[in-house]
Amino acid sequence: MSDPVRRKLTTIFCADVHGYSRLMDIDEVSTLQTLKLYRQAMTGLIERHDGRVFAIAGDSVAAEFGSVVEAVQCAAEVQRELRTRNDSRPHDRRLEFRLGINLGDVMVEGDDLYGEGVNIAARLEGLAEPGGICISGTVYDQVHNKLTLGYDFMGEQTVKNIAQPVPAYSIDLSPTTAKTQHATRPHPRAAVADTASDDQKRRFRHRTARLVFVLAILFVINAATTSGPWTEPGTWWALWFALLFAILILWRALNTYRPDLVGRDAKVGGDMSHSKVGSRKVRGDMTFSKDTEFHGNIRGNVKVARGVSVKLFCKIGGNLIIEPDAVVELHGVVGLDVINRGGAFRLHGKVRGSERHEVAGQPAPPPPEGERPVPRFLKIEGRATGKDGKDEGFHLRVPLHLLRAGIKMRALIPEAKRDKINEKLRDKGIEGDIFEMSDHQIDTLIRSLGELELEAGDGDGSFRIYLE
Repeated sequence: MSDPVRRKLTTIFCADVHGYSRLMDIDEVSTLQTLKLYRQAMTGLIERHDGRVFAIAGDSVAAEFGSVVEAVQCAAEVQRELRTRNDSRPHDRRLEFRLGINLGDVMVEGDDLYGEGVNIAARLEGLAEPGGICISGTVYDQVHNKLTLGYDFMGEQTVKNIAQPVPAYSIDLSPTTAKTQHATRPHPRAAVADTASDDQKRRFRHRTARLVFVLAILFVINAATTSGPWTEPGTWWALWFALLFAILILWRALNTYRPDLVGRDAKVGGDMSHSKVGSRKVRGDMTFSKDTEFHGNIRGNVKVARGVSVKLFCKIGGNLIIEPDAVVELHGVVGLDVINRGGAFRLHGKVRGSERHEVAGQPAPPPPEGERPVPRFLKIEGRATGKDGKDEGFHLRVPLHLLRAGIKMRALIPEAKRDKINEKLRDKGIEGDIFEMSDHQIDTLIRSLGELELEAGDGDGSFRIYLE
C-alpha cells in the first residue's frame, strides 16, 4: 500500500532571468559567472528570511517560506540588491530576474514540492516585468497592510493549466509609491467587477421579486373590478402589464447574465491581454500587458506595460502611464497627465493635463546650469491629408534608445508624409529611410538636428522634426 500524500500550506517563491537565452548567446562564460553570483546573493537573502531553496534548474530558482510577509520582504530585497549590481553592467548585458509569489496548498515529497500552489507561482513569475515582482491575491490579502510597498492590480489573469483566473498584483518598489500605498492600493472587488457577480445577481433577483409582487397586486385589483361598474365583464387589462413586465425582466436577465447578447460589454477594470476587443466601458483602472487594440472609455488610470504595443480609441479619465519600450497610439482624450517612462507615444487628440517624462520611476534630473541637455527623444509632429481627403494630425515621440534598438516607426506616420519627410532629410544631407535607419544614420540624424529643427510644408500639410 502506497504512502498517503503529505500536503501543507506554504508560500512559494519562483524566479528566473528575463532573456536568458539571448544573454547566453551573446557571452556564455560571462553570463554564467554572473548568474552564479546573483543566485548566490539571492540564496543568501532567502536563508536570511527563513526560506528554503528546493529547486534550481538553469536560470530558475524555487523556494518556500513559512511566512508570507518574509517571502515578500525577501523578494523586495532581492530585486533591490540585483538592481544595484546591474547598474554597473551594460544595459544589454544585465541579468534581470522576474519573481512570482503565491500562497497555496502543495504536495510534499522528500525535499521537493509539487501541485497547483507551485504552478501558480511559476505562472505569476512569467507575468512580472524584468526586475519586478508579481504576487497572487492570496499573498496580497496577507501583506498589503503589513509592508510599506506599492501594489498595482493587474486583473484576473488566465494562466496556463490553471482552471480559475488568478488575481495578480505587481509590486512597485519605488520609494514614493511605498509611502502612499494605503491610499492608492486597489482592491480586487473595486478594480474588477465580474459581469455576472453575486451583487448583480442579487439586485436582479430583488428587482424581479418586486415586479412580480406589483404584478400580483394588479391582478388582484383587476379580478376585483372585472365585474364592477368601471370595466366590462371579462376584461383582463393586467395582462398588458404582465407582458410589459416579462419583457423588462428578460432584458435585465440578459444584461446580468449575457451582456454580450445585447451589445453591452462588461464594465470592469483590470488587465487587458487580448489582441483586439470591442467597445467597452471601464469603471476602474486598466493595465495593458499584451499587444491590444481597445475601443471604449476608461474612467480610471491606464498603464501600458513594458514592451507592449497598443492602439487606444478611447477617453481616459485618469493618467496614462507608459512603461519603458512600450508603444502607444491614442485616438482620444487623456483627462489628467501622460507619464512617459521611456516609451513611444503618438497622440491623435488631446491631453488635458501635462506630459511628464520619468526614468526608472523617478523624474529625470535637470541638466547642470549652462549645459545643454542631452537629447533623449525624436519628435515628429504635423498634419497631413489622408486618403479619404480628411485632415489628419500626427504626433510621434520616440526615445532615441528605441530607435537604436530597431523600433519600426513606419506604421505610426501617415503614408502621405513618409516620402516627404525622407525627401527633406536628404536635402539636409541625411541619406536613407528614417523609418529603417542604421545606428550610423541615427547618429548623423542626431548631429544634424542638434543644431536645428527641420520644418516643411506643402499643399498636403506640414510637419516638424526635432530633438528634445
